[in-house]
Amino acid sequence: ISIGYFPGSQLYLVEGNRLYEYYYYILNTTASHYFTLGKLPVQAVFTYNQFYNKYSDSLVNGSQSCYNIFWTAWAGRFSYQLNYSSQKTKIVNLSTLEGGATFACNNFKIGASIKWNVSGNTNKTGYSTNLGLSLKRAGTISFIYDRSFIPDISGSILPVSTGQIQIIKPIKFSI
Repeated sequence: ISIGYFPGSQLYLVEGNRLYEYYYYILNTTASHYFTLGKLPVQAVFTYNQFYNKYSDSLVNGSQSCYNIFWTAWAGRFSYQLNYSSQKTKIVNLSTLEGGATFACNNFKIGASIKWNVSGNTNKTGYSTNLGLSLKRAGTISFIYDRSFIPDISGSILPVSTGQIQIIKPIKFSI
């Protein structure tokens, strides 16, 4: 279980040419539990975020609150994910259900998921893909692409595409 309060900032590229920075403060709580169902290892994670916006002139209607439930199970070289999230704003609520799978072997992993986004009478489909390579000296390098939706100030939802490159290198140290 963890609880934190911290400032945050996100950059949005709007209409392919305008860059907008959005500031906020976040109260974050996370609870995680690892268990087995029969012989199947499972991890469940619950997060709750309360956002305190610093500016209100954004094109994006930042969530006032958001919670997520993540469920992952492992079977052999596969992992299976099922996630649910709910974003509540003053104007609109957005619920997302996501399901996916990842295949991993030795120094390689590849995965994908599909997302169903519901806001009022609007239903939109999103997706996510990932590719990871484990390199002995560099660590693990992951490439992630995500197509999602966020609420805007008019009460509708905007498509958002994000790409990430993550490099994770364990550091060995002692105290």
